[in-house]
Amino acid sequence: MKKVIVLTLIALRAVSVYSQWTQVNTGLTDTSVIALAVSGTNIFAGTDMHGVFVSNDNGNHWTSASTGLTNMSITAIAISGTNIFAGTFNGIFLSTNNGNNWTAVNTGLPANCWIHALAISGTNIYAGTNSNGVFLSTNNGGNWTAINTGLSNPDISSLVTEGSNVFVGTSGNGLFLSTNNGGSWIAVNNGLSTPIIGSLAVNGTTIYATTASIVGSLFMSTNDGSNWTDIGMTIPASYSFAFDNPRIFTGTASGIYLSSNNGSTWSNVSTGLNLNNNILSLAIIGTDIFASASLNGIYRRSLSEIMGVVEYGENENSLRVYPNPASDRTTITFSEAGSTTEHTIKVMNTLGECIQQLTTSNKEQILDMSGYAKGVYFVRIESSFSLPLSDGETKPVYKKLVLQ
Repeated sequence: MKKVIVLTLIALRAVSVYSQWTQVNTGLTDTSVIALAVSGTNIFAGTDMHGVFVSNDNGNHWTSASTGLTNMSITAIAISGTNIFAGTFNGIFLSTNNGNNWTAVNTGLPANCWIHALAISGTNIYAGTNSNGVFLSTNNGGNWTAINTGLSNPDISSLVTEGSNVFVGTSGNGLFLSTNNGGSWIAVNNGLSTPIIGSLAVNGTTIYATTASIVGSLFMSTNDGSNWTDIGMTIPASYSFAFDNPRIFTGTASGIYLSSNNGSTWSNVSTGLNLNNNILSLAIIGTDIFASASLNGIYRRSLSEIMGVVEYGENENSLRVYPNPASDRTTITFSEAGSTTEHTIKVMNTLGECIQQLTTSNKEQILDMSGYAKGVYFVRIESSFSLPLSDGETKPVYKKLVLQ
């Protein structure tokens, strides 16, 4: 079967380029950051001892947003529209105004309830506790109801929703699945190496789980948990995930790793991080990725820089790439303005490595992509005068290319 090449035109200018991970802790009075969450242009950080902080300028400055919190040890943050829920060592709090004020929403929860995890699906809000199982609220935390039928372990470490499915991880009895909003649970552990579950994440219809292993702690399921595949044998213990399709980022006990092929291979992308940290949470906002560390606060890095290339906006009339989709080969056509000089075409992988290069003075050039593995690539167009851009600058043009 022939490969299909899908080319997506990148039409945005990279406004932030960080050559490595950079600490962004200005205003943060607690650098043990447990959870990150994004709502619009706001980034929320839950800390171990000093409540919630918010940044509305891409992490450059942080402001305390903890008024009304009676417990300042944040364990989880979940966001649904304008509602922000924070789990703590002592119950759940709700803010409806971007963290300016918080109100306890604990009716139905046990006293002194330690919240380990929160997840939201539509109007259903799920809370996983350290010793009382799972609770459900259908009215924005107004009331909570225990939903533990079939759960053999009430110590919930993590939970996540995928469509109508709810997955919970436990600290000793593995993973459980509910297909009826928590009405009942069944164990789904086939392929897991240990029953001690760390974190869970969902990307489309794929579920990711971490387990309490020094290595080999990252698993993936594409069939609703019926089977799990180990995709982390070459990386340290994992704690967190972020997705920038088709790329997977995972935060570990020794930095951050990236895979562009569903975990078949991983690259260490930790330059600039203090590696004496567990990376407990990852979040993507705009063109940047943020990481929370167990000791050193919050780090930021440009997604484009991690790919090894910087994406520039371009005048789409300066060149065309077609057909789209294509099969094995595609044609690059240069505009009249950019076709009178020699062009260098480089094909680069997501690490910024050049895997193919050719030079042409033709107005059209066929690019042969047969024989390359599935995944994401970037086609970089250079010339002695560069292609004309919409703002008059002369910078290389990149085209995102996906082989399927």
